[in-house]
Amino acid sequence: MKRTPLRSKSPIKKRLCTRCQKRLGMEFYQPRARICEICRGVETGIREKRESSLPVLRKKAQTAVNRWIRERDEHLGCISCNGRVEAAGHFWSQGASGALRYHPDNINGQCTSCNNFKSGNLLEYRLALVEKIDEESVAWLDKHRTDTKKWTREELQEIIERYT
Repeated sequence: MKRTPLRSKSPIKKRLCTRCQKRLGMEFYQPRARICEICRGVETGIREKRESSLPVLRKKAQTAVNRWIRERDEHLGCISCNGRVEAAGHFWSQGASGALRYHPDNINGQCTSCNNFKSGNLLEYRLALVEKIDEESVAWLDKHRTDTKKWTREELQEIIERYT
C-alpha cells in the first residue's frame, strides 16, 4: 500500500494584490501579505499623514485652554481662596458638562489645594464667580451645564489655535 503525502507538492501560486489587482512579483506564504510594494508605500504614507484622533485633540485643546486661563488669572489669585494660581479649575466639571468644557467663564485660576484636595472649593468658587462675572452669566452656566456637545475635529483645532 502506497502512502499519500499530507501536503501537496505543487508550487506556491503567485497571488494578486488586494488593492490594485496586479500580479505580485514575489511568492507569499501568509494570506495577510497580499499587498504589492507600491500599495504598501501608499498605505504607510496615509498612516503618517493621518490627523490626530479626537481624544488627542481634546487633550491638546484642554491643555491650551488651561494654560491660557492660568496666564489670564495669574495676577488675580485663586478664585476660591486668593492663593497662588497653579491650576485651571472648572466650575462645572469637564465630565459632567461637555458643552462648557472649554468655555472661559466656566474655567478660572485655582490653587492646587482648592482644585485637587477640596474638589474645587465650589461654595467659595460660586461666590467669587458671581462677583467676577454677573449673576446672569452664572445662571447661564447653570442652565447649560447638562447640555451635551460632540466636539468636531475642526472645532477642536480652532480652539487649539485660538488659545495657543
